[in-house]
Amino acid sequence: PAPLADAAPARRLDELARQPGLFALSGYGARGLVWSALAAELLASALEGDPAPLERDLLEAIDPARFVLRPAGKTAVRE
Repeated sequence: PAPLADAAPARRLDELARQPGLFALSGYGARGLVWSALAAELLASALEGDPAPLERDLLEAIDPARFVLRPAGKTAVRE
């Protein structure tokens, strides 16, 4: 396979290279009580090969890899 440096840049989340078998649930901070249950359910469904409990657009909205696709310097700011 071609090295990652030679690969075309990804344009969608499903095109990003992932490390198979690597899972982490961390960094929730003050919102841990709310997000940890949902994250655990998502992880359990991924490990078991079950359908995800959320629609694709919601999964993409919380996927940590979404930051890789954003242009440098662009962050979402809500007021």
